[in-house]
Amino acid sequence: MSTHRRRISGRNKAIGGLVAAAVVGGGALVFTGIAQAAGVGAAYTKTSAWPTGYTAQYVVTNNTGQDEKDWTLEFDLPAGSRLGSLWNAESSASGQHVTVKPAKWDTDGLAPGKSVTVGFVVDGTGDPAGCRIDGASCSADGGATPEPSGRPTRSATPAPTATPTRSGTPTATAKPTATPTPTATASPSPSQTTGTGTKAAAGFAPYVDTSLSPVFDLLASADATGVRNYNLAFVTDGGGCTPKWGGVTDLAGDGVAAQIGALRAKGGDVRVSFGGASGAELATTCSSADALAAAYGKAVDGFKLTKADFDIEGGALPNTAANTRRAQAIAKLQQQHPGLDVSFTLPVMPEGLTQDGVNLLSDAKSHGVRISAVNIMAMDYGASYNGDMGTYAEQAATATQAQIKGVLGLSDSAAWKTVAVTPMIGVNDVSTEVFKVDDATQLVNFARSKGIGALSMWSATRDKQCAGGPKPTADATCSSVAQEKFAFSKAFGAFN
Repeated sequence: MSTHRRRISGRNKAIGGLVAAAVVGGGALVFTGIAQAAGVGAAYTKTSAWPTGYTAQYVVTNNTGQDEKDWTLEFDLPAGSRLGSLWNAESSASGQHVTVKPAKWDTDGLAPGKSVTVGFVVDGTGDPAGCRIDGASCSADGGATPEPSGRPTRSATPAPTATPTRSGTPTATAKPTATPTPTATASPSPSQTTGTGTKAAAGFAPYVDTSLSPVFDLLASADATGVRNYNLAFVTDGGGCTPKWGGVTDLAGDGVAAQIGALRAKGGDVRVSFGGASGAELATTCSSADALAAAYGKAVDGFKLTKADFDIEGGALPNTAANTRRAQAIAKLQQQHPGLDVSFTLPVMPEGLTQDGVNLLSDAKSHGVRISAVNIMAMDYGASYNGDMGTYAEQAATATQAQIKGVLGLSDSAAWKTVAVTPMIGVNDVSTEVFKVDDATQLVNFARSKGIGALSMWSATRDKQCAGGPKPTADATCSSVAQEKFAFSKAFGAFN
């Protein structure tokens, strides 16, 4: 599918809240500085930073009444800094001077009122200076960088042992009192732990919401789709630093987890995800890194896991004390289980990870965590993001790759291999955001072209049409769009 779809509609030119124009007076749009309203303008914003570099972007907007087939953006980097990578355009550098032109694939030009976001990474510190767009000064945007609006809704009636409802905007949850060590909890049964998790990477592994009723049938889904790897969500604190499914069900009592042994007998495997949008994330309640490692270890040992995911969002994401405690606990867990594959699942915007997400990864690395994957939740961006969800996922992955390349100190190819992408299929909680089967195919093709490590989706339970057909809102048990059963799994399964 042509990548010219990266162009953003005029309605969405405030990419990531980074407006290229300021609203003044009666609502007319004018560029700050000396950039002419009748020309092509550009607005600069730094989007994230770490000790050795940062990501930034220019939103280039056509304010003329005609197509712009060509434009030129120029800026100078501070001495000692260099351009690490740049996307959505072509660039060249002469010393500290950077020149940016439209991407070669962009043969249509920039239509009136349309924008394109030129993102880039700088190795070094200090903002660019002397920015010009077609000879006029660029503007700077002082608006706040937006946060993802919410996480997937779980509105269906849960099973008796289910986790509390997972809403688009997480609500405050009473936190259990932490104790130095986890309390006793039932261990998984032999049928659940038959076989040991494989070390082989899975190209595509959808999420399964373990809380829903009826219990999702891993085996029937595997037989129907050929997909044999799943992410089981979520383990949170059931009180006293005790790991439970959804904070409610003992590790041994979950109907989905009970199928792990049989799934492994078919050549499949699972990754268990700790955290999520609801309930008490264990790192926020366990009182020490040792207690936290013991809590995580109950699931890792009980299910003989070789892969674990840590889904950090909502109020847990900016909790620096919890992030450090979690990093120390995971590092200890990896010392005890040298082959343990660890992924972090984090909220994202089309412009990349939030600053809190970047900080979490930097902290984890500093404490010795070996990070195999950074899984981005390509969903629920906000009301102004109502464009092509497949293209938004591509943009988010591209920006994230640049961020983790700098933060984790990886090569270009290794950084792409570390990226994983999880869209919410069908209608998202932000109902204007609709991820279609065609978007899944587009994302698979993009992932292959870049060497992305993994793809997933929220969720396998939703991979069917709702009774009665499409609907305008998200549903926990169906996609809300017209589709054949398992259509998304089969489209994504081509990546395996």
